[in-house]
Order: sequence, then C-alpha cells, then structure tokens
Amino acid sequence: MSSSTDLRPFWEEVFAPHYFARVQDLFDTGGRGRDASTGRFTGGAWAPLSERYAKYKRKHWPGKPILVREGTLRESVTWHGKNLGQYGIFDSRPDALTFGSEAPGAARHQKGTPKVPARPFMHPVDRQVYQPMMLRWMLREWGART
Repeated sequence: MSSSTDLRPFWEEVFAPHYFARVQDLFDTGGRGRDASTGRFTGGAWAPLSERYAKYKRKHWPGKPILVREGTLRESVTWHGKNLGQYGIFDSRPDALTFGSEAPGAARHQKGTPKVPARPFMHPVDRQVYQPMMLRWMLREWGART
C-alpha cells in the first residue's frame, strides 16, 4: 500500500491527541461535554452517585470524582503519544481505527446497567470535527511530498 493511503500517522498524530483530550475533559468536568470550536458546555453532567455509594466512596476514596477510584479507567483512555494507557484499545490501520477501553467496569459505565446509570466517557466521533482535520492533514502531507 502506498504511503499516501496510510492514515496511521493521522490517527496517531492528529485524531488521538484531540479525541482523547476531549475524553479527559469529560472526566475533569464530570461528563459535561463542550463544543469543539467554542469550548462552551453543551450537555449536562453525568448522573450523580447514589447517596449510599457517594457516602461509601467519600470514606474509601476521598476526593475522587465520578468514574475515578484508583484511576484505572481514566488512565486506559489517556493518550501517551503513540498509545493509550493500560487496558486501552488503539488499533490503527492504514484505512481504519479501532479504539476504546477494556478497563474493568468500562462497558458498565459507558452503557449503564439496570443498577448503574450510563455515564458515557467515550463520545461518538463527530465527522464535522474530524473530517476537516483529516482534509487539512492530507493536504499538508501530500503537499509536502510534491
């Protein structure tokens, strides 16, 4: 496959730092999403903890925000330049990307259960954000080769 059709550099150098910074922002803001261009909050926060669990968490993990106890889940979706933290999934291929987290509890928090409300930390990829980024990257990369 020719290098002009290999999107792995885009996934690793442009997409991942931007996307996973936004994921970390969700952890920092308790799930409040922001508009990518303005930085203004666009959505509500994650569901609060039940009173019972909040009391338990304050006792055993004081000061830790929602979705953080030891930090395993958050670390799994932290971008480290070429990969994610332990339990993170980042499989970049020339024409596709698979990413996520296999941290304990990740699916339960992302999707919710009958007893745990969904607190999605991995937001859907917004084509209106990433397509222009990809186009700019392609023009820059291909222009540098001519």
